[in-house]
Amino acid sequence: RSTHCISSAASDVYKRQEGNCSCNALIQASDQKLKSNIEHIQEKDIQNIMKLQPVSFYWKKDIIENKNKDSTKKIYGFIAQDVQKTFPDIVDDSGDMLHMDYIQIIPLLLQKIKQMHTTQEQQQTRIRTLETKLDSIEKMLSKNN
Repeated sequence: RSTHCISSAASDVYKRQEGNCSCNALIQASDQKLKSNIEHIQEKDIQNIMKLQPVSFYWKKDIIENKNKDSTKKIYGFIAQDVQKTFPDIVDDSGDMLHMDYIQIIPLLLQKIKQMHTTQEQQQTRIRTLETKLDSIEKMLSKNN
């Protein structure tokens, strides 16, 4: 696995085989010209995002794959084996270790946030309607007393 990192200077491109990559921006190709079969995210995928279980962990010290990782720093993420059950395309199982493309989770999260925002707006409208009705009922009751 190699990581390409582009710094603020267009000519500064770094390639590392392992370890951390530090850069000003992570830029990935996303042009529509590069894509086919473009579809909106399916409702089942939006619902499946809720099945993912975020975890915190520390990298194990005694594993060669972790030699450049800070084992004293708490990390937040997912377990690739768990993600693979729900979103197999996000997990790369081509080697002897599973790897995840965390960037692919972002559109799913954004769509879920948008869905939750719409629900919240609908609930706020419903609450306002119910409050207006309640006020009206309370006024009627106070006139009768």
